[in-house]
Amino acid sequence: MVVPQEGTTRRELLGWAADNTALVLPAHFSGQTALEIVRAGGAFAIKNWGPFPAY
Repeated sequence: MVVPQEGTTRRELLGWAADNTALVLPAHFSGQTALEIVRAGGAFAIKNWGPFPAY
């Protein structure tokens, strides 16, 4: 079975962002512009939207 690379890359990116309190600037999430990710069990959750004004 072939595992899509996109899911692995996405989990690595979100894990790094959660562990380093980094803001993520996603293209596919609605909201302001940046978000802070936290670990939530075996998944991830949005903690806060970043302090950037919506345009």
